[in-house]
Amino acid sequence: MLEMPFSGSRGACTSDDETINQYISVNKTNKDAVTTNIPDANKMDGCTAKQYECGSGQSGSRVMFIKIIKGSHTLPGGALYLPKLVVGKVAEDSIQI
Repeated sequence: MLEMPFSGSRGACTSDDETINQYISVNKTNKDAVTTNIPDANKMDGCTAKQYECGSGQSGSRVMFIKIIKGSHTLPGGALYLPKLVVGKVAEDSIQI
């Protein structure tokens, strides 16, 4: 399976931490995130999700990151646009913000 590591080591991609820190800096939010486990509504898909939120930013802004654990390069609940061998599993949990 082809994966994009969270470290951002492929090409010009930045890591998740670098990307989030840039948003935190621009929005001037708290650096300490409140972490919430998103309910695992579909235990058969093998995926889980965590939400990280930094608030109290400029003009009431906040930065939110939802990490899909053991998921693929698809939207949660979305269609599998390439073979599973290429993009991995589809997270079937419904994520509402």
